[in-house]
Formats: sequence, structure tokens, C-alpha cells
Amino acid sequence: MTIFAFGGMNLLRRNSYAALPALKFSIGLLVFAFLLFNIERQVHFMFENLLVKAEVLAQQVFLTREWVTDYGGVWVSRDTPPYHRVENNMYLKTPAMVTGELARYADKYGRFAFGLASRNPLNPDNTPDALELEAISRLEQGERLFTRLVLRPTTQFHYVVPLHTDERCLECHYQQGYAEGDLAGVLSVTIPAGTMLQQLYVVTATNVVFALVTFALATLLASDWVKKSFYCRWQT
Repeated sequence: MTIFAFGGMNLLRRNSYAALPALKFSIGLLVFAFLLFNIERQVHFMFENLLVKAEVLAQQVFLTREWVTDYGGVWVSRDTPPYHRVENNMYLKTPAMVTGELARYADKYGRFAFGLASRNPLNPDNTPDALELEAISRLEQGERLFTRLVLRPTTQFHYVVPLHTDERCLECHYQQGYAEGDLAGVLSVTIPAGTMLQQLYVVTATNVVFALVTFALATLLASDWVKKSFYCRWQT
């Protein structure tokens, strides 16, 4: 009778401890899933934050261009090229010229940058770089906007939206062969993202440490529960 009881105890112990690896795997899977979900949520939040900032900046530039276009340009008294024409010692700035000058101010004083780019620019300063050329190609295929996070040489978020011609634009751009509604170029907004990415790394590292600690504690508690369960079963 004692041998039978001892054998039953060993069998119960083996069955209890056999379930422990599966229990640890289940706990690890749950912790890993939570970690991935949390990291994905943080990455999504970062991109949404950058996207909203870029959209607001682009909207401000568009509103400024609309105002300048509605008034037929801006006349200034200072001879600061480029300008469209001169009348009575006043110099006419087109929307593109105003945008270019605002872009230089942004480069000098702001924490962001923006500019115009076109395959066929009137102003050589608006010649697209490689990323802008890719954006123009994608926009020509019908995409609504183009975004990219570039990590090297500096971490920057690029936001590129199309500029379509209307009847007001053709006064200056008709000689380029554009028709109303054509994609004449793009507005490119660049936002530094290094600080935000570093914060994401810190949050991710914190989540990993939290996940490891949680897994260790949960595994310890599971092992203790299996042991107590075994002894409770045997005593009853």
C-alpha cells in the first residue's frame, strides 16, 4: 500500500511539473504580445504626432499662398530678387517667391523646413532632390501624399503634398505647358524627429524591462502555484 501511494505521489508530481513548461510558455506569449502591442502603439503615436505637425505647417503655407494668389501677388518696396515685375519702384512677388522667402526664414529661425519642388521649375532653387523626385513620381500615380522617416544623416520626417494648377496659376506658368489641374510641383515639409525617436527608444527599453520583470515574477508565481497545487492534491 505504501509503494502504491509513493508511486501515485510521483505520478502526480510528474504530471504537475509537466504542465509547468506549457504554463511558462503561455505566460511568455502573453507578455510578448503585450510588449508588441505597447511598442506598436508608441510607434503609431509618434508617427501620428509628426503627421499632425506636418499637416498643420503645410496648411499654414497653403493659406499664405492662397492669400497672396487672391491678391495677385505681394508688392514690396525693397529690391530683393527674385521678383516678377517692377512698377513705380515697387516689386511684385508671386506666391512661389513668397513661399521661397518664408522657407528661408523657417530655415533661419524655425525648428522645421519647407520648400517647393518641381520637375520643371522656373526657379532653379526648386529643383527636386532624390526623395522629392520619388515623391513626385508617387503623387503622379495618384497618391494623396508622401511621407517618410529618414534616419541618416539626421533623423527627419518628410511630408510631401501635391501642388495642382488652377486658372490663377496659369498667368505665370502657362509657358511651361501646364493646364488647369496639372501637377505642377510639390510642397515638401521636413520636421526634425531625432528627439522624438530617442524618447521612443527610452519608452521601448522601459517596456522591455517591465516585460522581463513581469515574466520573471509570473513564472515564479506559477511555479509556486504548481508546487502548492501538488501538495494540496496529495494531502487530500
